[in-house]
Amino acid sequence: MNITNLTWSEGQHNVTIWANDSANNLNWSSISFTIDTTPPTFDNLVNKTQRANISFYFDVDATDEQNGIENFVLNNTNFFSIDSTTGVITNNTNLSRVEIYWLKINVSDAVGNDQETEFFINITESTGGDIRNLFRLVNNESKFNVTRFDGLGNLYLLGNIETDGCIKYNCAQPGGCVTLGICV
Repeated sequence: MNITNLTWSEGQHNVTIWANDSANNLNWSSISFTIDTTPPTFDNLVNKTQRANISFYFDVDATDEQNGIENFVLNNTNFFSIDSTTGVITNNTNLSRVEIYWLKINVSDAVGNDQETEFFINITESTGGDIRNLFRLVNNESKFNVTRFDGLGNLYLLGNIETDGCIKYNCAQPGGCVTLGICV
């Protein structure tokens, strides 16, 4: 059989070559190899939206069935960086401008198959501004009452400004409360 004319499929292959001579001496040799022409795939790559002036963190995941992920590469290294082995993207600079950043990301497997795609990071306005602007004294007492809409619903707070300058509060919010301690 001539194995040079075979069309090998994707995956692992085992080949054993047998030989004998006219004196019935027998020998063989085996080899295993893998054919991988399929690039890795991104598992969770989606466009992201984030408020300005907040650190960016996004863990991009990819899968390769045959040889595993070798590395990640990102095209926009002025504003963002990527850990080449883990796929974690972070910002290099303060993201203070409202802007959409289009990024190309590439993932490669151990044999050089790669996949490239684009996604964007949409930096939106920060809401709320300086935390001190959220609070006001009520009737000259050290209490505050804040109503803030964050896109998920209203949040109502009633609390006390302590002698150490920290704000501690009890809340009345449908669906439960979140503990908050703020020092300004």
